[in-house]
Amino acid sequence: MGELNRHAELARLESIERSCIGRFFVALGAIDAQRMQLEELIKKRDPGPTIHRLPVELLVLIFHFTIVRPYYARTHKLDTIGYRRRSLAIVSRHWRDVILDTPILWQDICLASPQDRHTLVLQLKRSQGLLLDVTIINKLEDYSTTDELLHHLRPTTNRWRSLYIYDENSYPSTDSIVHVLSKLEFPSLVDFHIKMYPLDLEYLDLQNLLPRASALKRLKLQQISPADDFLIANPLETLELMFALDDMPQWILSRIPNFSLITLRLQGDAYDWVLEPNSIHFPLLEKLALDIPDPDQFLEAITAPKLQRLELTAYRCPWEAFSRSRSKFSSVYHLILNFGGSIPVDPHNGIALCRVFPNTRHAEFIYMADLLSLIMPMSSPGSPSGSQTPADNWASLETLSVLNSAWDLNHIEEFDLLVQWLQIRHGLGFPKLHIKFKGNSRNPEDISTIRGKLQDCCILEHCLSLSLGQFYTMAGKRSEEVFRIW
Repeated sequence: MGELNRHAELARLESIERSCIGRFFVALGAIDAQRMQLEELIKKRDPGPTIHRLPVELLVLIFHFTIVRPYYARTHKLDTIGYRRRSLAIVSRHWRDVILDTPILWQDICLASPQDRHTLVLQLKRSQGLLLDVTIINKLEDYSTTDELLHHLRPTTNRWRSLYIYDENSYPSTDSIVHVLSKLEFPSLVDFHIKMYPLDLEYLDLQNLLPRASALKRLKLQQISPADDFLIANPLETLELMFALDDMPQWILSRIPNFSLITLRLQGDAYDWVLEPNSIHFPLLEKLALDIPDPDQFLEAITAPKLQRLELTAYRCPWEAFSRSRSKFSSVYHLILNFGGSIPVDPHNGIALCRVFPNTRHAEFIYMADLLSLIMPMSSPGSPSGSQTPADNWASLETLSVLNSAWDLNHIEEFDLLVQWLQIRHGLGFPKLHIKFKGNSRNPEDISTIRGKLQDCCILEHCLSLSLGQFYTMAGKRSEEVFRIW
């Protein structure tokens, strides 16, 4: 009896197996038929442009780069962000829906005329509580409109992430705006930039506004003359002070939050400064930009053990007297130098400069002439080769850049000196440098000439670009050639 039961169970399981196999093959046939139908439908359907098939996340990222640009000039075309949004939204219904439903595309608020209250309220609603980047473009004739819009924006100050105030020669109304803002709180504000018209030499009272921004990290003041009681109590990471038509008072240095700064920029006249060596401490400073008279005095006064990047504008600077502090800036590896392009640096002074920053790995020069002054050989009886080149003191140099090469292309022979120095340097066992020449050239032959001269003695990463006019000229000539051949 037990044997019969086992045979019956085996027969039942084999029947189930045959049934499952049959359904399996039926399902495979149905899948193949469905796949063929879908492929036919896809072939018949017009796929349209590739951009319409992009994932929404990627499309939003592209729109964000296109629409929103931090701190760009909006002084002449004030509603450029709104214009870009509208231009993209009318391309298709899909784009319109993506723009309307994406809060990050509505974070930029620009208070400027022409603009109405309804548009501002709608934009705040679409931003859905995200942090806001606010720009106030102030013109005297538009102050009433700006003041009205600011009234509707006041309840959102807890969401302000950045604030940019641009004054177009209307100091009294800008002072009124600052006075209104000084009564509000900005717990999320991390970035504050204010730029006055160059002719406004009035004192702008920021003393009551800055303490209202407890989270402020970056402060940029352009063309502003702070009052004598001006004090920055915020633990800033970035500070930029740019004076144009007024002297920068020395007392401003005592109001800088030295112990939190990572980036500092000082620009303006400072002829009356008298600084003691090593009297100013910046324990966290990593980036420093100086465009002041006698920058050597300021550098001698500071101690910045973590300084890595220095941007220096110095038309005449006695580096020989400063070279005794060569170990002071051994951490600096990125130099950006502007000597004016027309005033050659004395070779002895150039050697002292290079020794002040002995571990330079990346050197950028604004003009070609600035570079040439540091690679010009000078006689040196104590040197084994009988001559010495200032830049040879940069034994760790890796990258060399010239940002305004186009101004020097009228004298191609100047590049022969660079080629000669690079060849000698490579012969001494130094690795090839990475060279970048930025700027535009009016003559395409210059570009090919420079490439031919440099290609064997360095790694040429970038060698100029054609100016737009020259590009069109070449394109026109090429079109004429094609037309004649045709």
